Amino acid sequence: LSESSGKPLTEALTGQDFTTAIGPIRFDAKGDLSQSPYRVFRFDGTRFAPLESN
Repeated sequence: LSESSGKPLTEALTGQDFTTAIGPIRFDAKGDLSQSPYRVFRFDGTRFAPLESN
């Protein structure tokens, strides 16, 4: 991002993809990650299974 764009940082980041060490990320209009790169797993006694979101 260019310092000379004159846009606030949140506005400049919104709607653009950025390549990072954890993969591509994008911010929504509220400034939140559009998809979280983090996953939650639970141990069911024999293996780790992805925790389903409600």
